[in-house]
Amino acid sequence: MRNRLIVSLLLIVFSVGAKAEAETFSYYSINFTPAAYQSDDGITGYYADILRRVAEELGQNPIDINLVPYPRMARILNNNQNEVIIACLFPSANFKPHIYQPTSVGTFETAVVTLQNSPLNWDSIIDKRVATVRGASKVYGEKFHDLVLNNSIKLIAVKDYYQGIQMLKAGRIDAFAGNLYATLVMAADEDIALSEPMLISEKQSMITISIAPHIENGDQIVAQVSDIVNKMRDSGELQDIIEKYLPNAEQQR
Repeated sequence: MRNRLIVSLLLIVFSVGAKAEAETFSYYSINFTPAAYQSDDGITGYYADILRRVAEELGQNPIDINLVPYPRMARILNNNQNEVIIACLFPSANFKPHIYQPTSVGTFETAVVTLQNSPLNWDSIIDKRVATVRGASKVYGEKFHDLVLNNSIKLIAVKDYYQGIQMLKAGRIDAFAGNLYATLVMAADEDIALSEPMLISEKQSMITISIAPHIENGDQIVAQVSDIVNKMRDSGELQDIIEKYLPNAEQQR
């Protein structure tokens, strides 16, 4: 009887351990400078650094960070059936219930930018060619999305920030909408002079966790990741990471 009890207990222990090991974690980021991008030293950027720190606290370093365009990122998160996926993204009404965004990694201003010699305002932007990352027009703020819904602007989808800034520089679009500080950094790198930005809103970028249906301790994983990010924010580490790449960013400690 005693031997049978010991064997039963060992089976329980091994089954729990096997279940934990079976859980696969993947890390994704949208691919744009300076959030996450391929450099000579590997994948770098503030989202990349944040994801590595989260993985480190989960005991998972080193990790591979998958760089993908925003539309593909949304599909991967929504269609996840196999693993835990962790990313950093603005909130979206299109995310399915198994996607959790429990806490913020930073607060960013979103804006429409134009060339210095071709300024626009919220009246003169009507009927203009405005580019944004494909699939992302809903997340930058209601003021901008209303223009899209009402067909008040000619929306042009681009694959990433670099393509949008290059099109603006070449005069193929009249304006570009997105994360203000990221846009300013990229424009400065390309020696592009911009006019005063048209601010849309302040948006919180969230730690984003997609939990596959078969994972029973999903709530525990979400709580653990949220706790890690909250501690990083409280200590000022999140702000330090972001300001490493966006020197003029005003984040909330």
